[in-house]
Amino acid sequence: METPSSFEEKLNERVLQGMREAGDDLSVVRPVFFQFVFPSRELAQSFAEEILASGLAAKAENEGGGPAPELPWDVNVTIEMIPERMTITDYECSLGEKATVYNGRADGWYCQRIIGTENVRR
Repeated sequence: METPSSFEEKLNERVLQGMREAGDDLSVVRPVFFQFVFPSRELAQSFAEEILASGLAAKAENEGGGPAPELPWDVNVTIEMIPERMTITDYECSLGEKATVYNGRADGWYCQRIIGTENVRR
């Protein structure tokens, strides 16, 4: 497995720190959505099938219009977890490594903010 870069770790820590400062209760388990982009439906679907076979939730869809027009197909991998820097970074790296086999790459992550009993998409 590829080791996380210090850049990825620092970026994830900044995002989580911003969530903390906004009042998010980061001790609460929630779905975290990891996004990956691919050049074709077939490659995106193959990646999604591998992820599904490993027991995680994954969905391929043609989002288009993203930052990389040559990679119009998205796969969202959903993992129920407490959002923590190292866990997020480890999933990004291990899933990103698998995505490269299908000519794809990681394209970020997001999750709901949980403030008190309020759920807000982040």
